[in-house]
Amino acid sequence: MDAPVAGPAMQRAGQYASLGQMGPATQNLLDLAASSTSEGAAIARANIDEVAGEAGEQMSRLLDTSFGGPQAARQVEDVLMETTAPLRERGLRQGVWQISSTIQTRRQVSWKS
Repeated sequence: MDAPVAGPAMQRAGQYASLGQMGPATQNLLDLAASSTSEGAAIARANIDEVAGEAGEQMSRLLDTSFGGPQAARQVEDVLMETTAPLRERGLRQGVWQISSTIQTRRQVSWKS
């Protein structure tokens, strides 16, 4: 069933290809086999977990290489905090002023009543 699409699908999947990516019929068969309690199912699940772990580690390395890792994220955060400090302080002062004005207005109204 999957024969016409299996080859191209596996090529697209690359080094982390699995039988489940050959096509829908093969994926259903693999899902059925992996859900059983047999020794073969345990091996299939272990292989899937191993490939997923390797792919996750490769993605982490790629992101660290591309974006500089956790240290770069902290540096970006520091720069953002420093450069936005005046704007955030101004917004905070305006908010406090508005709250103070509202409280004063309400006090004045309640004294007149």
